[in-house]
Amino acid sequence: MAGRFDPQKLLALRRRRGMNLREFGAKIGRSGASVKQIEDGHAYPSMQIVEKIAEVFQMDIREFFI
Repeated sequence: MAGRFDPQKLLALRRRRGMNLREFGAKIGRSGASVKQIEDGHAYPSMQIVEKIAEVFQMDIREFFI
């Protein structure tokens, strides 16, 4: 996948859907702390996790890369 993961997109979508870190983390099989690290840009999700994120938001995986 060309480009890099856009953590701001994840943050905006999660907030728009009204999910807290723990709730969203449970949906993708990660802790709330792990999601926070991703959103802050301190950690990058694996492609497997990006696929789960895209599934939760019913979006194409490419929409998470800039």
